[in-house]
Amino acid sequence: MRGPKLVGYPQTGLRWSGDSARLYFEWRRPGDDEAATYVVARDGGEPRKLTDEERRARRRRPAAPGTRRIDASCSSIRATSCCVDTVERHPPAGHAH
Repeated sequence: MRGPKLVGYPQTGLRWSGDSARLYFEWRRPGDDEAATYVVARDGGEPRKLTDEERRARRRRPAAPGTRRIDASCSSIRATSCCVDTVERHPPAGHAH
């Protein structure tokens, strides 16, 4: 066995809590049929799978001012503000990776 069935799939939908203390993300771990929402403290530690009730509560909560969504792919990171039409790219577009 190899590939995603052994190591799982990449995390997606990375987003910070309003106070930037926790990072939330979707993750399909090895052996799972579908992705689930996980949370990990900003300082690290073991990711914890949210319960269905916790997931529903997070969906109902509006985005806090200044909240950012993080999309990581290849060697660049894209941070999109949820409240303003600005996008920051790291490294900036057009620069060598």
